Amino acid sequence: MSGHVCLEECDAAKLVDVLSALETARAQGVGGRADFSVYVLTNLTVNGLDTFIDFHALRDGVDASVHMAPFNVLHQELVSGTSQLHVTKPNLLVLALGWEGFATRFDVVPDDVTSRLEELFDLAASRSTAAIAVNTFVLPSPPTGRASASTSGTIHAVNDWIREYVRAHRERFFLCDWNGYIQDIGRAQALDPRYA
Repeated sequence: MSGHVCLEECDAAKLVDVLSALETARAQGVGGRADFSVYVLTNLTVNGLDTFIDFHALRDGVDASVHMAPFNVLHQELVSGTSQLHVTKPNLLVLALGWEGFATRFDVVPDDVTSRLEELFDLAASRSTAAIAVNTFVLPSPPTGRASASTSGTIHAVNDWIREYVRAHRERFFLCDWNGYIQDIGRAQALDPRYA
């Protein structure tokens, strides 16, 4: 596709098309039927996530404002009453979490990670009235050794815990099953190989 692309015709898998479609829609004054605010807290690189949220929301008729917190300030944003999270008062709080932010060694015990996650999830629920999206962790590439197999088993156990937590708190939380998405569409399609 060349030139400006409209929202409906856009290939959402191509960043250049998404950016062109958003630029065209905004230039034409296209807005959604409702205002919706999204705030993303993350401990991993999610460059472009705000663009895709904005694009898909607008394509579905919702004018979303997407705010990305600075990298790895999860607790600070939740605790500080003057943080952008509290100023924004979003409808949706996204906790986009990477495994490395919770486990820095291969021999981590699932209970250590789940207790840290539970503390974070409970803090988010107590400090914001927004719906909260959390994700499962992506399993590493096929295990090549004992440490990788151990890590995969630990991540699998933690992912099961996350699913149970979301089920138990479904009035506020919902799940983005990143590991399931990767299994569905394939690792090469889902992850930038520079970061995978």
